Amino acid sequence: MANQILDDYGMDFNTPVMRTAVIEWIEGERCDVAITLAFNKSMHLDIALKRLSQWLYQFEHEIRRCRPSRLPKDKRLLAFVVPEHQASNIHFHLAIRLIDGEDVTPANLDHFLEVGKRLWRQLQPTGTCDLKRIYDGRGWARYITKDHYKCGTELILSHDFHPAG
Repeated sequence: MANQILDDYGMDFNTPVMRTAVIEWIEGERCDVAITLAFNKSMHLDIALKRLSQWLYQFEHEIRRCRPSRLPKDKRLLAFVVPEHQASNIHFHLAIRLIDGEDVTPANLDHFLEVGKRLWRQLQPTGTCDLKRIYDGRGWARYITKDHYKCGTELILSHDFHPAG
């Protein structure tokens, strides 16, 4: 069932070669924020994915100050999402590139990290949201793909939820 739901969103990366390619892709995109979104309660995967989609939409809306679907793809936030512990304490690890030099700068990044936390608390009051700067992109990419060998571990892109118009 989980694989069927994820088929709509992600791509499987359950081989060492694919994992290496995913790690290099994430590192190459210069993601600057590591995020863990946890629900801290049992939740079906499709509901968790809807909450994630809502959070990504609201977060991008707060940053860009317009509906994200109105933005061209190259102006959209890019987040790599990996679901973990889908059968028990489901949570998502994300690597996201926020700093664009326009809406998000190194000087105001901390403000937007707080915005992300606030939005998650509103959507998932029982949950936790950890956002922090990435100083080792390869290390974070390796961490979020650590369960790559498990059946059903997939990489989801933020663009899978809200394609550009």
